Amino acid sequence: RVAPYSASLFSGTLTVNASDDFLSGASDADYCFVENVHLFDYKNDIEELIVYKWNRDYPADLYFDIDYAKEYQLRNSTDFVGTSHDKITKEVYSA
Repeated sequence: RVAPYSASLFSGTLTVNASDDFLSGASDADYCFVENVHLFDYKNDIEELIVYKWNRDYPADLYFDIDYAKEYQLRNSTDFVGTSHDKITKEVYSA
């Protein structure tokens, strides 16, 4: 599930359910791709967070509004080389 804003990122690779209310309409089994909305109002419904970090700082219009490092348990952290960055870190957190 994604916001219409993000749907084009998946064109040609995955079939996604895009809607303006993609978070409130998500079921327990859904994965939601989030890049332009706040999550604080949904934090009690989040079972798992997958966070990707780049080895650079970028300007942003929106910042993560949950202190996931304090409120969730880090289960796994993996570094890998991407097509646009030499180092990408994938972190998996659970509630």
